[in-house]
Amino acid sequence: MEDRIKRFSHPVVDCARTKVITDITPKQSSLEVQLYDHQGDYLLQDSIIGAGYTFPGLLLTLHPREKEIRIESIYVKPEYYGQGLGTAFVREMMDGARKERYEKMRVVADVETNALLYWTRVHGFNAVDELLPLVLEKRI
Repeated sequence: MEDRIKRFSHPVVDCARTKVITDITPKQSSLEVQLYDHQGDYLLQDSIIGAGYTFPGLLLTLHPREKEIRIESIYVKPEYYGQGLGTAFVREMMDGARKERYEKMRVVADVETNALLYWTRVHGFNAVDELLPLVLEKRI
């Protein structure tokens, strides 16, 4: 999956600058993705969480035993909204997941954005449980 991310092609993205930082444990692999434009500007919105800790704007976890990929975060900077960057990336990851024999993708929709509508309408995700309406899943 890491090679596929590094080859991700989109008019805004300079894939030569793309970085993937991996953290591998026996149960999962975490992939922090850093995307840049052709001028070297960072395309994603990281979040400051507490003193000295930043949550990446794009983080995936791969769970091979469960045959599941989780999109832990995907936040595009507002100045890049409407260019199809997030949609293209998610579609590329779904295609790669299918080819690597993953069976589902999961995401937690952000309550402060229109993420719930985005994930359900654009990508066909569904709520996992009525009690957890923001946890969404899609069979791939």
